[in-house]
Amino acid sequence: MAKKKQRASKARAPSAAQQGAVKNSEISPEALRSIWRGIEKSEWMAFLQKNHPTGKWSWTRDGIQGCCPFHDEKSPSFKINFDRCQAKCFGCNAYFWNPIEFYAKVSDPPRTYVDALLDIKTTYKPASLPNRVIKHLTTLDRHRRMKNILHHVMNSELVDAVSMAATDPNLGYAKQAVDYLLRRRKLPLYYQHMPIGVMPPLLRLQQKMTAYCQARNEDLTLVQDMREYFKPFEEDTIWIGSLVFFYGASPGQVSRLKLLQIPPETTPGMFRPDAVKPKKMTLYVLDDLEPALGVLGLYGVPAYQAALATKYAKVFTFVEGEFDALTLIGQQYEADRHNFMVFAGGGSGHDGVDLLANYGFEECRLVTDHDLTGQTELVKGILNKTRAIACRIFIWPQSLHSLDPNNPKTDPDQAVFEHGFDAVEDAFKDESNFKMPHKWALEKADVEMSSVAPDDVRRLTAMAAEWGLYVTNAAERHKYITDVAERYKIPPGPIATEVLSDDDSETAFIQRITDTLASRFIVMGKVLINNRYAYRCWHKASHSMVNIPIGDSRALLGVIESAEGKNLLKFILEDVGEPGFEEIRFEDEEDQVYLLRTERYLNYVRTAVPGLGAFVPSPGEAYHVNTGCHAFKPNADNPDQPFMMRIVSGVNMFRVEYPTALGDRAVFRKCEGPRDGEVLVLTNENHIPREIHPQYRDEESLNKPPSRTIKEMYDLVYDIINTGWRFKNHETVCELLTALVLLVPVADAVDRVPVVMFTGDQSSGKTSLVGGLFGREALPRIGLLQNTTYMANYTQAGVRQSMNCSTLALCLDEFEDKGGNDRVSIRVREVLTMLRGLANDVAITRYGTASGQAQLTRLRFPVLAAGIFGLRDPADLSRFILIEMHRDLSRANPETSIISKFGEATIADIRNELPRLMYHNANLLYEEHNRIKAEFSSGGPCAHLLDKDINLTRTREMFYGLMAVMRLAGRDDKQFLVKYFVDFRMVLERLSTVSVSNDLFNEIYNTPAIAIPSVSVAGATDMMNVNRILMDGKGDLMNAKGWGLYYHAERQWLLVHWPTAAPCLLARSAQFQGATPGYLKSQAARSDIHLADKNVLESGVLDEPEVRSVLGTIQAAHISVYDIRRFLIYSAKANAPRPGMALKGREVSFLADHPEFKDRIARAKFATPPSPSSAVKTEEEGADAARTTGTSDPEPGDNDGFDY
Repeated sequence: MAKKKQRASKARAPSAAQQGAVKNSEISPEALRSIWRGIEKSEWMAFLQKNHPTGKWSWTRDGIQGCCPFHDEKSPSFKINFDRCQAKCFGCNAYFWNPIEFYAKVSDPPRTYVDALLDIKTTYKPASLPNRVIKHLTTLDRHRRMKNILHHVMNSELVDAVSMAATDPNLGYAKQAVDYLLRRRKLPLYYQHMPIGVMPPLLRLQQKMTAYCQARNEDLTLVQDMREYFKPFEEDTIWIGSLVFFYGASPGQVSRLKLLQIPPETTPGMFRPDAVKPKKMTLYVLDDLEPALGVLGLYGVPAYQAALATKYAKVFTFVEGEFDALTLIGQQYEADRHNFMVFAGGGSGHDGVDLLANYGFEECRLVTDHDLTGQTELVKGILNKTRAIACRIFIWPQSLHSLDPNNPKTDPDQAVFEHGFDAVEDAFKDESNFKMPHKWALEKADVEMSSVAPDDVRRLTAMAAEWGLYVTNAAERHKYITDVAERYKIPPGPIATEVLSDDDSETAFIQRITDTLASRFIVMGKVLINNRYAYRCWHKASHSMVNIPIGDSRALLGVIESAEGKNLLKFILEDVGEPGFEEIRFEDEEDQVYLLRTERYLNYVRTAVPGLGAFVPSPGEAYHVNTGCHAFKPNADNPDQPFMMRIVSGVNMFRVEYPTALGDRAVFRKCEGPRDGEVLVLTNENHIPREIHPQYRDEESLNKPPSRTIKEMYDLVYDIINTGWRFKNHETVCELLTALVLLVPVADAVDRVPVVMFTGDQSSGKTSLVGGLFGREALPRIGLLQNTTYMANYTQAGVRQSMNCSTLALCLDEFEDKGGNDRVSIRVREVLTMLRGLANDVAITRYGTASGQAQLTRLRFPVLAAGIFGLRDPADLSRFILIEMHRDLSRANPETSIISKFGEATIADIRNELPRLMYHNANLLYEEHNRIKAEFSSGGPCAHLLDKDINLTRTREMFYGLMAVMRLAGRDDKQFLVKYFVDFRMVLERLSTVSVSNDLFNEIYNTPAIAIPSVSVAGATDMMNVNRILMDGKGDLMNAKGWGLYYHAERQWLLVHWPTAAPCLLARSAQFQGATPGYLKSQAARSDIHLADKNVLESGVLDEPEVRSVLGTIQAAHISVYDIRRFLIYSAKANAPRPGMALKGREVSFLADHPEFKDRIARAKFATPPSPSSAVKTEEEGADAARTTGTSDPEPGDNDGFDY
């Protein structure tokens, strides 16, 4: 099918701009919206601060936010988004897409549209506002103000006619229209909310419009404009009483009026009153000032105006006729729900749907009448005119087919009448009823091509190309051409050439190459390689990363040919299609021509590659993700972000949405590659994310409903944990770990991810739990989770690189910090330092690189660590949930116990089913988490359940996600939290009071570094700590040895001379080794039992001979004094049992009534502290004890409950 197109030499007519006229593109919404970016952001900020100085204006990631200028509020809800070119108040729903209108309304005092236009031109001089455009916009604004008044007057006439037509003779002209609406259409009576009215006689219209202008102080000359607008109707009375439909050019502005005149009804049919249809007469009012028709529903529907620029204004339903839209809009008002937005295009008079892309819409659900011939032609027309919006075509399900056996044709209006609004709404919300354009076109082509002989390549190619004209998106078009060529065994190149045969210019051919490359490669970013820039791309066919060089023809040739597996000429012939400006040839020509053509096409490809820059993600908007499930939630910068997730498993990425119209069922969509909009999978030539869900590689496997409920899964997992392990506080910990197992796959949905530390003796089951049940790799047979990664040997760099942007739970075994400087302890402390940010929302770290660009790592994932030794640093203790395992030598091996009771098949079934179950319910988990967070916040209804003596905000908030799982499983989450606080009270009290200063005292008080003569072995010494020395009453021996310590028995004070004591007592301290006396002094001063220097000096202790003989002449700056009496009183109060607490296990050894503790107090030679039974009764007894010793009992501060 060779052909050759000769370039036509045509004399070009002067352009509209050259003639002084205004082109439609200069006054289009796109052109006006560009003014948002034409004015500097700093100038917008200055404008807002000047006109509304109390607005609390501040910068956001994509714009400015502040308090709304149109209603009173204390917290900012008004946001300007410069990327989307719009302003929106999420409090009063004020919305602006037009920056001129925004400027006029926000100015103080408010300006007219024309004044705002001139002020913007004078002050900011945007390039998109030449004088001719300003003149035209001024005229157009006046013209649309007149039509807006027409809508109000005509709509009011219709509303009055519906209610008063029988009593007001002046409304008799509207009786026919009202009868038609009420009897034929049966629309709900919500006309005041709809873009519909009735055409009055011109004299009455003039009177009503004059009254309206006078009441609202509008320009009365607009009435004369109306007379000019309807001048063609002055002598024609046939249109009086007609229905008037108002089409919108933009939100708040009428573009065109369409009149519908209907003669009286004829005989009703059996299925609806107008089964025998009269002839209708329609008329579009001539309007030379309007650039386009617009759409019905964009103007005049308050519910839609409020929804613009929100999460609801992404997808819309586009119907064929006005009454289809009005019926659906009216039914939404009657049902008091607006779950989907409906627009109409006026049948064959539509202009496509790209207009709606200016207001945040991204996808069109195209619902035509159920009439195969008419449906096909209308879809063709819309698809052919649409470029900026993704379209999907509605395929009428059997449940909505016409009930009339003689008339199978139906439309949305009739479907509502016959089947009810609920059935129609459900069908419109069911995604399986919609098809993508390339699939729709393939089905239509299949009907025609199936009857053609398989060897008639010419006809098959022509038919395939004919339907391909209506697939305008480059990626969809490439898919269509590939599929139809494969199905009918014809080459794709000639089809592409025919589909795009109108591109008789080099520019169009270059654009086609760019589109083809964009359909084959997903652009991930731009990189610098060997001082040359290239686009880093994902090749869809080979599932590999490639770098497409910019401006390097030789390198580009190798990349294209190696990726596509064919030479460049074949790539052009089969995939791109020959350009329409030259004769089509094939590759079986003589070598010289073949090579020349290859070289020529290579130049075109090299020129087309920079066009891929349009697909490069914005650096400020790009968000990288790694293996795992990532939640996208509303936040301060984007409060209207709907909750959704993206799942990354290997090279597959799935988008998970939760449409409320379909209940709470999740909808999974597989992305074409490792990119979904501005969300990019973290991948390069050296790194491909790990596949965690081999059982989920397509949408179908994920969209299947789970086989178990959350309650059933919870009970089964609880039974497994209860069978395999034993814990201190066993029942509480089993509940906690069961919830944790279910939370791990979707942990990113909660604010604070759980960070858990397991401790216990050898053979207590730590490795089998962390590395088996959770991590799986240590014991695969009992592994329940796929969303984890297990490490037993690691470094900080290894963890950082492996977990960057990942949400997999990190399971760390052998997490041992022995307090020394051995290699393992140092690595553990380095990892702990890096993980501290996980107690917040996310831990972000930036590292410098040799190229001079900072490398960012984002860490946010659950952590499960196991080790014999507990955590040491106070900064870590308050960030971990601490769980102690119980060593039970009589229990069987966890793997043996679990497998024998449940079997490997059940474990494997849980492992495969658990992720899908939680993905389907992640939105419910997120909602419950938010409810729990509100309930337990300060002043919330459940705040009284928390222990006021324990202030652990980070740790408590980690429980909210776990409690949400319990609530979904039908468990009592509040009772669990209360029980946890009771069972772990002593641990929590330790965490709530621990600090660096307390750790320092602990090192001084409990380090066995003081040599005391042995009692049992003559001539030998025992290494003892201060605690034991004082308990044994050997303070004098400690004072005599010159360790930098002096115990003042009368005052019960411990004096520490840091220059002398530090080298002796802190020599092996991992935390304080090598610290300067000044640092130690400053940390000690923060302790609750530390005495102020002023009090010490005033006491005269430092001048006492006994003190001087031990410590010498010292300065107050080098000494710290601890009040041991105060310390022991605090210990007694902290460790005393609370009312209703039952003592159990080793807890008794820490309580104040233990004999050793009583003896310890007695040896310290001061008044006995309150007994356990009375320690918490009153504070008067503490005061009595203070009077006995002659000192004052300190008031406990925020850290009352100190425990060393």
